[in-house]
Amino acid sequence: MRAAWCEGDCGRLFVTGHYISGAQALINEKRVAMSKFAVLVTAPSVSDQARTLLRDAGAEILYMKNPLTEQALVAEFARRKIEVVLPHDPTPFTPAVFAAATDLRIISKHGAGIDTLDLDAATTHGVAVMVTNGANADAVAEHAQTQPLHAILTHVKSCD
Repeated sequence: MRAAWCEGDCGRLFVTGHYISGAQALINEKRVAMSKFAVLVTAPSVSDQARTLLRDAGAEILYMKNPLTEQALVAEFARRKIEVVLPHDPTPFTPAVFAAATDLRIISKHGAGIDTLDLDAATTHGVAVMVTNGANADAVAEHAQTQPLHAILTHVKSCD
């Protein structure tokens, strides 16, 4: 199984040559008669909408505080059964983390930037990696447009 990629809001997920609808279907396929599944969020919180969607799907939401190190992740996976991770910031998913995360099935990254995820290790351990391409596009565009304005204002102020 090659690490899977999800486009948009993860409504279509490519896994082992078949499109399925959403992450819940993949979790159901991998799970045996469980009513709840654990989602680890490597941030202090998620939006109210995300929290509602996860809870409605039967998720128990767990939050992991900084620092996010390889050792901290390995310890977290050793403590409890976690099937889904929503990583924020640079979260080091190394081969050692994937080896410790025996129940992990999905990593769903908001926005871009998966350079801290070892995709070969994800593939080896059967973990689907999904990204929400374009999720931060408006914020990035706004930031890019304000940078030249900031530079001009700084220059004008320094000429006074």
